[in-house]
Amino acid sequence: MSKEISLFGFIKKLLNKKLLLIGIFFAIFSTFAKVMQTIFMGKTMDYAFAQNRANFSNSLFTLMSIMISLAVMRYIREKSMGYFTERNMHNLRTTATQNILKADYASVTVSSSGDYLTKLSSDLEQIESLIHITLINIFLNPIRAIIALTYMIISNWQLTLVSLITIPFFYFLAIKLTDIIGKRSLSMQKQLSLINNEAQEIVLGVETIHSYNLQQQFSNSISKKIKKTIIYGKSILLNRVILNILGNMIGIMPYAISLVFGGYFVIKGDLSIGQLTAFTFLIDDIRWPISGIPTLLGNIKRGMVSVKRVYSIIVLKQEKQLPKVELVKCNPVICFNNVSFKYKSAPDQTLQNISFIVQAGEKLALVGSSGSGKSTIIKLLLGLYPNYTGSICVYGKEIREWNKHQLREQLGLVFQESYLFPQSIANNIADGNKNATQQDIRIAAQQAQANEFIEDNENGYETIVKESASNFSGGQNQRIAVARTIIKNAPIWLLDEPTSALDLHTASKLWQTITDNTKDKTCLIVTHKQESLALANRVIAILDGKLIDYPKYLILQQGGN
Repeated sequence: MSKEISLFGFIKKLLNKKLLLIGIFFAIFSTFAKVMQTIFMGKTMDYAFAQNRANFSNSLFTLMSIMISLAVMRYIREKSMGYFTERNMHNLRTTATQNILKADYASVTVSSSGDYLTKLSSDLEQIESLIHITLINIFLNPIRAIIALTYMIISNWQLTLVSLITIPFFYFLAIKLTDIIGKRSLSMQKQLSLINNEAQEIVLGVETIHSYNLQQQFSNSISKKIKKTIIYGKSILLNRVILNILGNMIGIMPYAISLVFGGYFVIKGDLSIGQLTAFTFLIDDIRWPISGIPTLLGNIKRGMVSVKRVYSIIVLKQEKQLPKVELVKCNPVICFNNVSFKYKSAPDQTLQNISFIVQAGEKLALVGSSGSGKSTIIKLLLGLYPNYTGSICVYGKEIREWNKHQLREQLGLVFQESYLFPQSIANNIADGNKNATQQDIRIAAQQAQANEFIEDNENGYETIVKESASNFSGGQNQRIAVARTIIKNAPIWLLDEPTSALDLHTASKLWQTITDNTKDKTCLIVTHKQESLALANRVIAILDGKLIDYPKYLILQQGGN
């Protein structure tokens, strides 16, 4: 699906059209009522000057009725457009968030987290302004101008022509300026994404920054990016100021011309005072829509930049979910057969002709240095990258043919840096099994040897995990993650460097915990540490994306031939 979308494509595909039509319907009638109010104001003045009491009274009554109707229709219009904005923004936020959650892993990892944050914050704010303010004016302003223009031509076409003759020139300049605003807005949003990325890195890496005295380095880096946004912002502001000046000139010129030439027509007797008054007021109904065109176009350009950025989330490739089938467990549990894989951004293949099996209950260790492709094997087993060659089977079934949810139900995971969500410890553990009771959570924590330090906290299991789990040590963080895996009770455990960031004593205790809880499990252990092999009953090695015998790997690591 294309990531490009037009304004009308945006309305058609993403917005609730029923509420928009209601808002437009009442906008049209309120606009018509506004013009009629001006016309009857002029007529009422003429009847007053002519001292025609009967017609004056009737005209005044009509004028008051129009004013009341206008107030009612404006209320309905604003209310319907308010509902329209809130409902559509809710739908957009929900759809964008859901699409990120359900997107194909390879697709969603193309953009950075900072870029997604910008899209879900400032870009959505721009879209909200586009929907609530700009969108209705796209329909309302032309209708308002056409109705007013029709009456003005009927009243005096010569005066109308002279009054509005300057508009095309200013309009042409406005179009040119809006193109510049659109380009600068896109550059600015991209720069804001980079700032969000760096701000996130600063928050997450604050300890490292302080430890290595990197404050000035990061300050200089983010300052450069902020300066670029200031440059773009100044450019956008300057062009918008010029647009506003053009808008004011478009508005003032017809008004000034109508007073000069309108007075001449009144003296000649071709126009009455009331008609000239109405004509002058109606110039506002043309002036505001036309003088607002530059600003309106600028807002559309800026809003559509954000629409296209958010739309890139809406059209993210979704992870394919096949129907669930009856699970038949068999041997081998895991089978890689001549598997090769290459990341799109990588120049060379990450894995080359990988073949191995893991039998039920077996603990297979996959040893290799950093960057050798070990963690890629875990990602392939999770079904995160379907674009490999060869075959990968779990329980005899190719993983591309699995329902991904059903596949991942069979897999328990402990990563090098297991992520804990900013919620209670109990809820983090229960993420492994949403049907778990409080007793189940406590038992899992006890088995993971986490119960003691959890209960040492004032709020126990209801203690909220802070961002990046900063209120827990690395070992405590991993134990909570192990408890989450234990409570899932999956038959296959994937252990990706679970102790690499821990000291020897903490790592030894964590491995003992894992050993105690995986006696009846099938395990694939990814590691580069020799001391992590105690759990394994078979070891294979990977070097530069290829499997080699473990003894040969040890010789090569020691510098032998």
